[in-house]
Amino acid sequence: MREKIIREKRLVEETVKELNKKLIKNKHTQDEIVAMSKYIYDIYSGMENILKIYLKTKGKEIPSSITWHRDLLEISHSAGIISREILEKLQELLGFRHIFAHGYAVRLRESRVKDLCEETLDVWLKFVREIEQFSEIDTE
Repeated sequence: MREKIIREKRLVEETVKELNKKLIKNKHTQDEIVAMSKYIYDIYSGMENILKIYLKTKGKEIPSSITWHRDLLEISHSAGIISREILEKLQELLGFRHIFAHGYAVRLRESRVKDLCEETLDVWLKFVREIEQFSEIDTE
């Protein structure tokens, strides 16, 4: 379990670095906006993957319904892996993930994507703190 989480965290950290490189610029092309959106998508997916690993180690069933993404977050909160605050922030990112996966990239707006980038980076830092605390509690 530990190795899988470390590997997933490394991949997310690499993605965070790339996203930070993009955020340095003031003005972005549409291709850069799409790339930043993909980084948000990937960071969110990494957090989901980490939650799935923790749930499996706790013997919890990973949801497989049509609403499994939302259910995963709720179960993770119920299991004490993430706080209500992180649950709510991840639910917001899940909404963007859905729009990104099922919408048109040409409709992405720079100001909204930049705001979401900042939110995603903030959520990632808080998420890492929470899962590390959970990991410490879980192993005691």
